[in-house]
Amino acid sequence: KWLVATTALREENEVHIIEQEEEASDHISCKGVFSHRGEVWDIAASPADEKLFFTVYLDGQSQEAALWEAVDGKLEPKFSSKGKQKNVRKV
Repeated sequence: KWLVATTALREENEVHIIEQEEEASDHISCKGVFSHRGEVWDIAASPADEKLFFTVYLDGQSQEAALWEAVDGKLEPKFSSKGKQKNVRKV
């Protein structure tokens, strides 16, 4: 399973969950596409829960970090560094 995100400057960004089928190694499919605010600069999956992942993203003039849960086709924020830590660089 892979997480892929976009860094478009003037468009809404997305996070894609990509998965390779175990039975057919040449079959790769997109399991979910989620809207994401800001340009995504780093992304990391949770090792404990496949629905959770962290992103570092540009929100206006500062880089923020957030923990997200992918639920029913939407990203639910679980934690955000907004107002707590400025200019986060890596997850």
